[in-house]
Amino acid sequence: DKVTIKISNAGIGFTYGYKKSVTLEGLATAEPEWLAAPADEAGVLAIAITKDPAEPSCFYQIVVK
Repeated sequence: DKVTIKISNAGIGFTYGYKKSVTLEGLATAEPEWLAAPADEAGVLAIAITKDPAEPSCFYQIVVK
């Protein structure tokens, strides 16, 4: 099962990723999982994150660099 997050204004030249934590406070210190940047044009970037059955409830934060 996957969680899909869509970013409709993804920009060229930026790298996107996400942080995940079982608590909202834990996002502050969570390590980001970096994904590939959008190809050559801006637009919609869909991030598919595999759900972990051991973590039934998680908070996600999208990060950009």
